[in-house]
Amino acid sequence: MFQISTRNNRQRRGSVIVEAALLFPLLIFITMGIFEYGWMILKAHELTSIAEQAARLESLPDANTASVNSAVQSLMTNMGLTYQAPVYTLATIAGTNQQLLTVTLTTPYPKLTNFPLLPLPANLTTTVTMTQEGP
Repeated sequence: MFQISTRNNRQRRGSVIVEAALLFPLLIFITMGIFEYGWMILKAHELTSIAEQAARLESLPDANTASVNSAVQSLMTNMGLTYQAPVYTLATIAGTNQQLLTVTLTTPYPKLTNFPLLPLPANLTTTVTMTQEGP
């Protein structure tokens, strides 16, 4: 009644192997991209947190740029980021005597993998603006 064809089973197994061979590189590429971009978002968030901390410290009336830079360097080293000195910019708000402090941090992007096909930035940059406190 029922005939089992071994030829069809072999063809099916062969086609499954070919499909897997075509699909696995794509799945590996997608997985590596998910890991790498997740890592990049994490490092960008860490850099933004460090810039916010630097802006808080630098906006205080008795701020010392050398001590702020030392704190930034310590935080960046702890987060696994390469230290580059922050750029501080002061601007006065029109019609008031308040000043805005802008802190810009840039660091080389520490790649998780060396996967060559992913378009990744060479540097991560963040900018935080805060009102200067005190007189």
